[in-house]
Amino acid sequence: MGFASRNSATDFADERSRPASRFSYSTVNTMQITNRLDAPESQRLLHPDKFTLKTAREQELSEQASSLINVAYYTLVDPLRRAIYILKLEGVIIDEDTQMNDPEFLMEIMELNEEIAAAEGSEPLVRLQSRIKDECSKLIADMSLAFESQRMEEAKDFAIKLRYFNNMSQKLRHLIPPT
Repeated sequence: MGFASRNSATDFADERSRPASRFSYSTVNTMQITNRLDAPESQRLLHPDKFTLKTAREQELSEQASSLINVAYYTLVDPLRRAIYILKLEGVIIDEDTQMNDPEFLMEIMELNEEIAAAEGSEPLVRLQSRIKDECSKLIADMSLAFESQRMEEAKDFAIKLRYFNNMSQKLRHLIPPT
């Protein structure tokens, strides 16, 4: 099958130009993404290595399509990246400098960081990781409801909080020895 006959990357590009209100945040899941985008198959078909004997333009298009497929897949399967993307479609921007202005929440984060710093051994860290995972699940559910109700500023707040917890979870993954 030739490059021109495969249009998964083009389909995604068309999808990303549609308003976010056409997306249902909670119904975008890995299975749907895999079925719709078929990222592994598209990636295999459009991988730049398959185009080494093609024209320079076809090689360039292959690289662009391959990159777009990767970005699309990893954006849509990650709840935080997906939320930031949908918010961006709605004109609500979250960048790396966007901070939470909720003193109570920031105090909770500070206390969790202190618990991490004071933890001795991996057992308390594993318990903290479980608490953080539960909190992330709650935030994702709340964010989903905010998206479905078109409450974008509220969804933004949940996404920012999720980013704090994701960072903490990543920190714990580095501290907890593999079993």
